[in-house]
Amino acid sequence: MACARRIALLLALLPACGGETISLGEGRPRTRDGGGGVVPADADTDADDAPDEPEPEPAEDAGTERDGGDVRFAAPMPIAELVAPDAADDDPSLTSDLTLLYFNSKRDGGAGREDVWYTTRASTREAWSAPVPATELNTDARETGIALSADGLTLWFSSDRPGGEGGLDVYVARRARRADAFTDLVRVDALSTAGDDLISAISGDQRTAYLARRDNEDDDYDLYMAERRDAQAAFDEPVAIAALNGDGEESDASPAEGGRSLLFTRDAELQLAVRDARGAYVVVGPLDALNSGDNERDAWATDDLRYMVFSSNRTGTYLLYEARR
Repeated sequence: MACARRIALLLALLPACGGETISLGEGRPRTRDGGGGVVPADADTDADDAPDEPEPEPAEDAGTERDGGDVRFAAPMPIAELVAPDAADDDPSLTSDLTLLYFNSKRDGGAGREDVWYTTRASTREAWSAPVPATELNTDARETGIALSADGLTLWFSSDRPGGEGGLDVYVARRARRADAFTDLVRVDALSTAGDDLISAISGDQRTAYLARRDNEDDDYDLYMAERRDAQAAFDEPVAIAALNGDGEESDASPAEGGRSLLFTRDAELQLAVRDARGAYVVVGPLDALNSGDNERDAWATDDLRYMVFSSNRTGTYLLYEARR
């Protein structure tokens, strides 16, 4: 009887089949299948709001499987509610409860060349609302490179509006409640230069900013990090992430697993890096099952790396895609 109970327990713990193994080496798989939703471990939602879908495959490590070099995701799918004939969307950034999504768009209805838009939903079981522009942030210039805080009350972005130091400068705006418009818009001097400063993410504790920089449009972007002692202090001088910067273009850095992992774009492919024993980032490789051979960029992920949103032009225009594991 004891043996039978142990066998039954082992069978109950076997992971369910599903998703698609993503090789981080050479080549890209060409087949896709669907995927179900999942709420991240840090999602601020009630139990009643959990999606009515299968649980993700259990793993010994809730993060990336380092030894096998694989990360298991289901095939990416466009976020249907955001698809529009005139859509050209990127730079997604979400709150930790996955109910508020800010992004950059060139779609009709904005104020300029590129603008900040957002969409909401009541819970992860609901559809996204029709997106609307964040009119308090947009100008007839360019607004791009969006980084939303986990609570949705602070938003960083880059803009080449008049009054900056030149090129894209970094700006930040705050509000007291999500229902409020953003106010107190200021330029972040410590993160802005005469070149292009393209912010892409802010850490959960708001002490680390991730951005890409280039001196002018003839240069390639490189990755930088800037830190500060607390969420109210000024940022220190940004430092290049030298281990990830090469001869190509690196941009769109976004942390996961408490900063132990870093998603970024290299030459139009989504890449994954992890910290080694010394704390330096080391490239694991491209996320091949998410890369299509066209342009993939601007990945945002939950801290447990189980849900990701990114931009791709695989259909001919940039749309926001989501992928789960």
